[in-house]
Parts: sequence; C-alpha cells; structure tokens
Amino acid sequence: MIRFRLLWTHFFALICLLFASCANVVAPSGGDKDTQAPSLLQASPSNFSTNFSQKKITLEFDEYVLTKDPQTQVVISPPLKYPLEYLSKGKALQIKFSDTLLPNTTYNLNFGQCIVDLNEANPLPEFNYVFSTGSFIDSLRLEGVVKDALTGSTEKGVLVMAYSENIDSLPYKKIPSYFDRTDESGHFSIQNMAQGSYKLIALQEKNNNYLFDNPDEEKIGFLDSVVIPIYVAPPVNDTLQKDTLNTDTLQKTSKVKLHAEHSLPGLAIKVFTEKKEKQALKKWNYERIGKLQLLYNIPVNKLNYELLAPLSNNTWESVEYSTQRDSILLWFNDTISDSLHLRIWADTFPADTLHLSYRKLKKEAGGGKSKINRSANEVWQLQLPGTGMDPKGSILVSSPNPIQFADFTQALLISGKDTFSVKVKNDSLSARKFKVYYPWKEEKEYSFLIPPKALEDMYGKGNDTLKTTFKIKALKEFGNLKLSLKMENGKDACILQLLNEKGVMVREKQVLNGGTIQFPLLNPGNYGLRLLVDANQNGVWDTGKYLHHIQPEKVIIYSGKVEVKANWDLDLDWVVK
Repeated sequence: MIRFRLLWTHFFALICLLFASCANVVAPSGGDKDTQAPSLLQASPSNFSTNFSQKKITLEFDEYVLTKDPQTQVVISPPLKYPLEYLSKGKALQIKFSDTLLPNTTYNLNFGQCIVDLNEANPLPEFNYVFSTGSFIDSLRLEGVVKDALTGSTEKGVLVMAYSENIDSLPYKKIPSYFDRTDESGHFSIQNMAQGSYKLIALQEKNNNYLFDNPDEEKIGFLDSVVIPIYVAPPVNDTLQKDTLNTDTLQKTSKVKLHAEHSLPGLAIKVFTEKKEKQALKKWNYERIGKLQLLYNIPVNKLNYELLAPLSNNTWESVEYSTQRDSILLWFNDTISDSLHLRIWADTFPADTLHLSYRKLKKEAGGGKSKINRSANEVWQLQLPGTGMDPKGSILVSSPNPIQFADFTQALLISGKDTFSVKVKNDSLSARKFKVYYPWKEEKEYSFLIPPKALEDMYGKGNDTLKTTFKIKALKEFGNLKLSLKMENGKDACILQLLNEKGVMVREKQVLNGGTIQFPLLNPGNYGLRLLVDANQNGVWDTGKYLHHIQPEKVIIYSGKVEVKANWDLDLDWVVK
C-alpha cells in the first residue's frame, strides 16, 4: 500500500510538470533578416546572345522577385519606341518587346534597382542584360561626368545621348543611337557601342521623349567635336561575347585605344539653360486696384506704357523693377476704376495690349459676386530691422506702396542722451524703399524713430509712429578675407563671387587681370569662391547657345578651404590657370 501511494505521488508530480511546460510557450525564432539580393540562376536567351530574334526574355532567380518602378529605373540603349512589358511569375521575370528591333544592333538593358525580392525588397544592383541582333556584340564605351556650367556641381539623372550622325538639328528631331542617365555622382557610361564617331549631347529633359523641345526649362550641354568610343575587353570567362574589333585591328588604329581595364578616361560635359533672346510677357497679376505685376521672359531694360482709357482719379504712377529686371510692378493711385486698359512695350519688342477687370478676375478666381476689396490700398506700414548689424550697415525703410512724400528731417536717431541726423538714399529700382546711413559706432545701441505723417504713400496715407532699437556688432565678431588673385595670362576680365555654404552669392566684385581683393566684415563660417570669366566684358556671366555652337562662359571654382573666423584676417593666394 505504501509503495502504490509513492508511485501515484511521482506520477502526479510528472503530470504537473508537463502542464507547467505547456503553459510556457515560446514563439519560434524567425531568424536573421534577409538582406541578400536575388541571384540570377538562368537567362533565356542567355546573356550576351547574338542573332537575337526573340520577343521575350525570361530571367530565373533563386527566390520570388518583382519589379519596382521599371519606367524610371530601366535604361535601354539604343532606346525603344514602345515600353517593355514586365510579368513576375514566381521566381521568374518575363520581359516582352513590342518594338521591331534594329538589325545588326547591340542592345543593353540596365535594370538599375528595378528587380527586388518579394519579402524584403532587396534590389539586384545594376544588372545588365546584353544581346545583339547581329553576329557579334559591340563592346566600345564612352564614360564621363556631367556638371552644371555655373555651379560646377554634378548633375543626377541627366540624359547623355550619342548620335552616329553629326547634324545640329538631331536633339530637336531624332532620338539618339545610344544613351545613358547619370548616376548619383553625375557619372555616365554608354556601353556596347559600335565603331564610329559620335556627337554627344547631355539633356536634362522634362518629358522623357529624348528631344530638346523645351529650351526654356531644359538644360543642355554638348562637346565641341565628335568623340570616338574606346574598347573595353570583355570578361575573360565570357566566351559568348565577340567584339566589334579584334586586337590586331585595334592596335593598328590610332583613333581607338585598347584598354584592358575598366577605368576609362572620362569626358566632361557642362549643362546650362540657354539664354532667352526673344522677349515675351509670360504672365501678369492684377491682384488689386492700382497694382499690376508683369513677369517677362528675359530682363527688361526699359518699360513704356500707354493708358488706352483714362482712370477715374489717377494723378500719380510708378514703375518698379525687380533686381533681375524680369518682374515689374506698375502702380496707379486710382482707387475707383475697376478696369485697366493699357498698351505696354518692353524695350524694342512688339507691344502687348491688356484689358483687365479686377471684378472679373476676382470672380474667375472664386470670389463670386463679392465686393471689390479696396481696403488693401489703405494698409500701409514701414518695416525696420530690429536686430544687430555691422558697423557699415544701413536701415531699410520699406512700404507696401510707393512713397510719394518723405520728410526724413523729422526722423530721430538717438543714442543715450544724444540725437543725430542721418543720410537717406532712395532705392533706384523701387519707390517703396529708402536706406538710412550713419557712421555707426561698434557695440553701441541706437534707437531710430519716424514720427506720424513724416511719410506718405501714393494714396495719401501717412505712417503711424515707427520705432526700432538695435545694437551695432563689434568688429571682433567679424572676419576679413584678403585674396591675392593671379591670372596666368593676365588678360581676363572676370567676376569674382563669394558664396556661402549653400552656394548662394553673398559678395561680388569685378576683377581685371587679377590683383588683391578684400572682403571685409564677413560673418564667421565657411565660404566658396567662384570666378566667372567675362569673355565679352559685358559685366555678367553669359550662358551658351546650342545651335550657335556657343559654350557658356568659363567658370572656375576655388578648390581650397575658405574658413572665416571671428576677429581673424584670412589671407589666401589663388593662381588661376
């Protein structure tokens, strides 16, 4: 009896232990995250096939795959008229052609990052599928980089097109023989090219049609002469690939260089937006009565206008140019007339006639039958800086409307118990702006006050009391740059630009034959230097013109470090070749 009870006790303990283990369920481990790209097992027809006549390519991988953004990722050279069709079938990818392929032509399909696995979207990087409709695979190549002509920065996604003909009209009318798109670093590599000379054009297109049909917005770049691609030896183990030229032919040809490695001498193409030569009024904005904005295609030297219908109570008009002179404001101190009828001339170009109705435009913009807002003409204020500035700075006085009367003798500049008079200069481009000058003392605090009615805008509205307090920064808070510029030929007129860290020009000076240039009172930070060679000495940097075979004026970027420190004088030497 005792033995039986002992056995039962052990059995009961074993049952409890089993239930306890079942209660603590541990989720199975999913393993490490898949980071491997899909691997190609087989291609049908095989890669580097010759005498290709198929309408379909099948690629088989070691895992399930799909395509991601093939319209922008896949680059096909020479280009096809119709897009490819992609069909994912498990671990296979089918690519179908709708085009009739050109005879005796090598095609290169670069899939970019298009092919990814199903689970983690790991891409198969830069996979190329090459085939020829002829009896051999062409194996010549052109490589290089595309940069912006002005900034020198590399350009991503630019179409680099190679034409077997040398005709100026090609980029306007014909798709290229071969092409590639620049990568993240601005580099391109046009591969599997046939023997010959090629016209090379870079195009930052907007509508993906391989044509230069939007010169106002598309950047273009070109080389001054045709180029000849060089030979790149195929992989040693690739017995399927036959080359356009054999070794003996290559060694006897001075125009083609045999290059056993894949590092090729690069071409450099600079892209630019062409200078617009034909003036055009792009748009206008009659945003409120008395204010008309005109936007032009190119800068306007002189605008003339004629009112075709008199305004109700107009006695004062003003023309205001933007800094670039391509945007112009026309002001009329009429607050009653709803319509504006006028003829305008930009320089010597044909006149434009405008018939504008503020009520009609407001209705078309969704205002319905709402009352015309005339109160906008009555809102008038001045804007004064309220922060510290450098000892050679000025106060900007500006108004939303042109100022027709200003009595700055009433203005007060106060520092401590002293009151000073100031010098005032009106802006040459705008009747809404004035600059106030004074020989400021560093680290001193000033108050500037304009009493009521000292200024009056074109609508007869005066200002309220305006006051600001500011402190002049100490000279030790700034740095100075002294540049010794040496031009090797000593004959170039140039424009020297100082750029901030974002590449924006902050100072500019005209330079002739080099010399010593000083940039005082700079805020501490890193800067860049850019030298624009002003070949025609017109005081501005001129872009190029493709049809006239005109390249942009040369731009030279200083490659060194320009670090300006507070309370420090930086001396730099720059020898320009």
